[in-house]
Amino acid sequence: MTSPGGASSVPADVRDRVLAAVDELEGELVDLAARLVRIPSVAPNYPGVDNDSEHVRGGEAACNRLLASVMASFGCEVSTVEVADGRPNVVGVQAGSGGPGHRSLVMNGHVDVVPYGRPEDWDRDPVSGDVADGRIWGRGACDMKGPVAGMVKAAEALHLSGVRLRGDVVLQSVVGEEVGEFAIGTQAVLDAGFTGDAAISAEPTVDIRDGTIDVEIISCRAVLLKLTVLGKATHVGFRNELIHAGGLGDAIGVSAIEKAIFVMDAIARLERNWARVSRPPFPAGKFVLHPGVIRGGPSGVEIPYFVSDHCTIDYSIWFDPSRTHESIQAEIEEFVLRACSLDPWLAAHPPQFAWYDQYGHHEIAPAAPLVQAVAASHRAVAGTDVRLRAGYASGDGVVLFESGVPTLVYGPGNLARAHAANEYIDIAELMTATKVWALTMAEWCGID
Repeated sequence: MTSPGGASSVPADVRDRVLAAVDELEGELVDLAARLVRIPSVAPNYPGVDNDSEHVRGGEAACNRLLASVMASFGCEVSTVEVADGRPNVVGVQAGSGGPGHRSLVMNGHVDVVPYGRPEDWDRDPVSGDVADGRIWGRGACDMKGPVAGMVKAAEALHLSGVRLRGDVVLQSVVGEEVGEFAIGTQAVLDAGFTGDAAISAEPTVDIRDGTIDVEIISCRAVLLKLTVLGKATHVGFRNELIHAGGLGDAIGVSAIEKAIFVMDAIARLERNWARVSRPPFPAGKFVLHPGVIRGGPSGVEIPYFVSDHCTIDYSIWFDPSRTHESIQAEIEEFVLRACSLDPWLAAHPPQFAWYDQYGHHEIAPAAPLVQAVAASHRAVAGTDVRLRAGYASGDGVVLFESGVPTLVYGPGNLARAHAANEYIDIAELMTATKVWALTMAEWCGID
């Protein structure tokens, strides 16, 4: 769906000055984004990460020190909110005049990044911050140091152009997003009083098919599941007894891995059932049960000479936000156990369900004033209507929404590149988003 949006209320001369200021700041914007990428800031509590690694230790703090200095340079009142030792958030408030009709706007982004994966998959150093081929390269360029640099420079463009706003612009650069540590990041910043009348999460929203920057007005809910299937260990020499008619079967042994495959197939059938449900603006098949991590084998002996006695599968489950976590969990357990009733071993030894890490969603009406403000600004910059759609993922926008702040997600970058090797962000996209943010600040906060 698209939002035509009305004409921008920002006077043409002011709009032209603001957009010219963003153009003038392009070199500084690219340099700031590249400098942030060159600061390694892997999320320290990401599974498997060495907290003492040079790619982890102090990276978030170093990024936010740099951003704090930039914010202060154009007059923001800068504050630090630190809940977890050595992992400070930084907030810059560009104060408005408080004139009639003023409204404040939060801009939110995070500086922690995911690990690099396999070094051999990268054509450049993951922290090179190279600027080449119209792109900024490196881990976090897209998710989301480039967007964070852009939202800061959008506010600076207003200062540079001499535009004084009525409402405050609240720039939140937070930690902890990549592993859902919202309590030490965005939630901590909100709890410290740094909130607003509306919020834009600057996460990447570029469409993976046609390269346009969309507005995400809704996201899935999510929950993680660790599903454990038990078997019965024995020597591999008895496998024939387990798999052929006339064998002794589970009196000898049971492969937990093969029973887990049976369970995974059942869950895949449930996923196909979910795909038949239409829930605009979510695309068909958006609600998924993703088997992301599998571990199994014989206890204490990780060689294939024994029949496995355990297997666990970690699922990331993305579901319709009109559903509750409790109803989803009950549906999945009932479906799996009904399927397992057809297998004698699994009927007697049902899988174990361990649910963890529930995630909420964000949602805003297509006709909401903030959506219309972004739509008008997008049209003024890009010359086209902005498309409204459901989100690919989740993030800090959920925290803002659940705290009562009307929130949407709009930002440069293709999320398909975000956790991949050779991550990058297109500079043209970054410039477009920065211009739209700057005009939205003026549109929403009001011009003094």
